[in-house]
Amino acid sequence: VIKLFLLMGFFAHLFACVLYAIAECSNSVGECWIEKYCQLDGKCLVERAAYEQYLASLYWAFTIMTTIGYGDITPSVFSMREIGAATFVQLIGTTIFAYVVGCLVAIITNLNPGAKQRAQNMAFLNQYLRELRGCNFAVR
Repeated sequence: VIKLFLLMGFFAHLFACVLYAIAECSNSVGECWIEKYCQLDGKCLVERAAYEQYLASLYWAFTIMTTIGYGDITPSVFSMREIGAATFVQLIGTTIFAYVVGCLVAIITNLNPGAKQRAQNMAFLNQYLRELRGCNFAVR
C-alpha cells in the first residue's frame, strides 16, 4: 500500500515539476499559469516564494491525477506547451490513478481468502443441490 502512495507521490512531483518548468511567462501579465493564478489576498502566484509555487503545482498535479480537476489552476490558452503538457499529464496521471485504485481494490478483496473460498464452495454446493432437486430420485 505504501508503494502505491509513493508511486502516486512520485508522479505528482514529476508532473508538478513539468508544469512549473514549462511555464512560458513573458512581460505581459496573464500569459502563463503562474501569472493567472491569484489568491483572494491579491497576491498572484508569481509574486510568492518558490515553495508556494511548487505546492500550487503539486496541488494541480494531484487534482488532475485523481480526476477532481477543480479548474482553478489551468494552462494558459496562449501557451500550446502548457496545454499539451496538461493533456499529457491527464492521460498518464489518470492511468496511474486507475492502476493504484485497481491495486487497492485487489488488496482489499483478498484480505480474507479463506472466507472467499468458503463462500465459493457454498455457492458450488447450493448449485449442486439445486441440480439434484430436478432429478426424479429423492436423495437427501
